[in-house]
Amino acid sequence: MKNFAPNFLTKVVTTLAILPILAAPAPAKAADNCHYGDGFRICGEFVAREGNFSGWSVDYTTNTESEKMEVICEGKELVEFKSKGTLTQEGATLLAEGWCSL
Repeated sequence: MKNFAPNFLTKVVTTLAILPILAAPAPAKAADNCHYGDGFRICGEFVAREGNFSGWSVDYTTNTESEKMEVICEGKELVEFKSKGTLTQEGATLLAEGWCSL
């Protein structure tokens, strides 16, 4: 497992700071919502909603890291996620939790 680098944590915090832009209710078939910051790109596609559950396909990329994940939220709480990429488990969990907390 890699150690967190301050640079990585700064990018995650910055990412989570801009994510409220994505918090607006999504239509049934939403287009990709991509946002760019200092050295990162995050795209989220609303996949499905059932009751208080919502599903998202999230793609996070920096100059040195990339992660693709499927996230299921219940309200603003993370239910589960599957992810593949270069983030550590802690980094991927932080990103998924931040996505749901919006």
